[in-house]
Amino acid sequence: AFASMSQSQRPKFGGLKRTATRMLKDAEKRVSNKNMPEQKENNRKEMQERVTQFRVAYNNMTRRKRILDPRYAPRLTYWDLVIFVALCYTALVTPFQVAFVSETKIDTMFVVDRVLDFVFLLDMVLQFF
Repeated sequence: AFASMSQSQRPKFGGLKRTATRMLKDAEKRVSNKNMPEQKENNRKEMQERVTQFRVAYNNMTRRKRILDPRYAPRLTYWDLVIFVALCYTALVTPFQVAFVSETKIDTMFVVDRVLDFVFLLDMVLQFF
């Protein structure tokens, strides 16, 4: 949409969000019009696709930097995998420790448990703050 505007018509950065919001609302009104004739159904689908693409670009432009959006954060997938492995380890090893380990010794299992405690603590901080 901005590419079709001349240089003098393009908004300055301060007005970019306002212009993008206005353009998005106009496009959504056109797409949500249920009274469109059947021969224009393809145009309606194409417009819906453009609105979706525009929404993604708009969200990329306006979203806060500290929010992790799962659609745009590939590292979040790896973090979820780390949490999954940690949960599986905890589910399998903790019953064994409770049933058969009588005294606490500082050994490999103790260190692994403290590392996992830190991973879970870090996950809570990332989820809530």
